[in-house]
Amino acid sequence: MTDEVPPVIPTTPYALPYRVRLQRELAAGPHDLTIRVTLATDELVEVAAEALDATVLPFLLMATSGAFAGVSIPPWRSTVEDWSDPIVGPSAVEWQLTGACWDLQALVVLAQMLLTAHEDHPIRQIYARSRWVSDSPIETRSSSRSSRGSSPLTSRRVQPGSGTSIR
Repeated sequence: MTDEVPPVIPTTPYALPYRVRLQRELAAGPHDLTIRVTLATDELVEVAAEALDATVLPFLLMATSGAFAGVSIPPWRSTVEDWSDPIVGPSAVEWQLTGACWDLQALVVLAQMLLTAHEDHPIRQIYARSRWVSDSPIETRSSSRSSRGSSPLTSRRVQPGSGTSIR
């Protein structure tokens, strides 16, 4: 036997086909959040909003149950107090959440759940950010890193390893 540390094994066998960005500050809560899903095509966003909401709503209902508690958040504190209906923009759909308190990995679950809508409504990026904390996003691995749009949410790049934004 050796005292070597085994290599880190990925927890999923695939890479998401879209970018996922979130803030480190979301690890502690509660927060008022914006979850923004930017589409990869110029399709009718209203049609996509309905399909995306059909996935986001069950996620939010699970969040109210304490299902997204983690090591540092006990189940009885893990919740989301309220949320808006989907807000449709030119190429994106947003949800405004109030009092979200959950483990940061909950947003990874949402990103994986949104795979169900991706085939019919291609997603470019999912971005979860606090409405009150300055921007310092981290990015999950994805297989699509070449799409850089003109949206203010995609105009910043994340410097690998630093957790801070650079222009």
